Amino acid sequence: MYDGHFEEARSSFLEAHARSLISGYQRLTRGLLLLIGTCSYILGELYQAHEYYQQALSVARRQEDREILARALLGLANTSFEWNELARSEQQAGEALALASEDLSDLCNDAALRLAQIAHARGQITSAQQQIAVLLARLQTATTPEASSRHLDALGFSARLALETGDIQAAQHILEMPALQDHTAARVVQTRILLDQGRPQEALQQLESLLPDAQAWHLAMETRILLALTHAACQHEPEARECLRQALSLARSEGLIRIFLSEGNPLARLLRQLIPTLHEPALRSYVQSILRAFAMPAEPPASDSASSSSLLLQSLSTQEQRVLRLLAAGRSNLEIAQDLVVSINTGAYMAETVRGGILSIDQGQSEAAHAIGMTHVQKMVYVVLPQAIRNFLPATGNEFIINIKDTSVLNVISVTELFFMTKSIRGAIYRTYEPFLICALIYFILTFSVSRILRLIERKLDGPENYSVLQSSTMPNSQLTSKH
Repeated sequence: MYDGHFEEARSSFLEAHARSLISGYQRLTRGLLLLIGTCSYILGELYQAHEYYQQALSVARRQEDREILARALLGLANTSFEWNELARSEQQAGEALALASEDLSDLCNDAALRLAQIAHARGQITSAQQQIAVLLARLQTATTPEASSRHLDALGFSARLALETGDIQAAQHILEMPALQDHTAARVVQTRILLDQGRPQEALQQLESLLPDAQAWHLAMETRILLALTHAACQHEPEARECLRQALSLARSEGLIRIFLSEGNPLARLLRQLIPTLHEPALRSYVQSILRAFAMPAEPPASDSASSSSLLLQSLSTQEQRVLRLLAAGRSNLEIAQDLVVSINTGAYMAETVRGGILSIDQGQSEAAHAIGMTHVQKMVYVVLPQAIRNFLPATGNEFIINIKDTSVLNVISVTELFFMTKSIRGAIYRTYEPFLICALIYFILTFSVSRILRLIERKLDGPENYSVLQSSTMPNSQLTSKH
């Protein structure tokens, strides 16, 4: 991992995690979840990183592990920031900073830098500069390798803040420090200075030389976006659109928003010019979501909540509103996908099953209920539904059993369920038949038990097999009974 082989490191950590689950070593399990999330984040796979950070957070809270809890919160703050969830990112970074003890100085520095970046994202440049100044003063006395790397990142960010306030000399003074000469992020800031000085051709040459050296996904993405803006400044419209299209294609799979918003109105104009040339519906929808984020203020006043809705390019669909409600409830993107996959598939079948059961009741019974003065609600509750339930209960039970088995498809999006854990254990012990045999047995026990319970309910609703039909008291005294 420290040699930069993050893909191989993640594979090793996944194998070790599966073994730790078998051994029951919980401290190791928590640490491995955190490392897997970190590798995924460095590789630019934010959804996977977010899921592993969530798992580490959940386990750490149960075990009251403050260090893992703080690091998981900081990891979640990083992913939330990239998705432009600034309030959540600030809350998570603040909680991580509060939980971190004095011996976790590197974690405190990372959280402080993230909080400064959040202030910058909100347009609070002065506040961000003050936070960076405090962080730089603390980092100058630190001696760890992580602190040295974070010191360079903080200096580069400080130069960008100086540039955004119009103090080009201060930005250049910071970038002339010997420690920043080979720092890729600082060289990206230098191209911003060239653009600000009206020298796009020089900035273009520097960016093209930087692109092969930008190994980190965030720097590579930022370089591509700046290339698009630089081509636009040079009046190279086709090249600008192509660079921006490449950046969007790479960013769409992980839902990146903030990295585009950081470039401000020039990029928003370029995105609007790009939309008519986009033929892929998914990419077009993604660009529209970025433009909606541009239109929304970072800190909207309460009085402006009604007027801000008019800034949306188009109204949200019912499904988009449902996703927003799940996000507001604190659900992760993976949990939202999990809920939508199960609920949409099941809802379609169940709606048709219930509809068929209600329509199977003879129309004459509804007419009779109306004839004796029943309302529509009374008719459904006392006449139609008691009979319809008996009709659609078997199909409902079958759908419930199918749902138990169909949850295995959620392993495709890395949901930790029975089939996912079976595959993890198979990879850890290098045996195939035993884990999957046990998995099949568990599925059989679940489905068989549910089917027997449903059968008992059906028999209860059917009533006794032997019954008597009693005649009315107005009939002759000879009472007739029928046995069936």
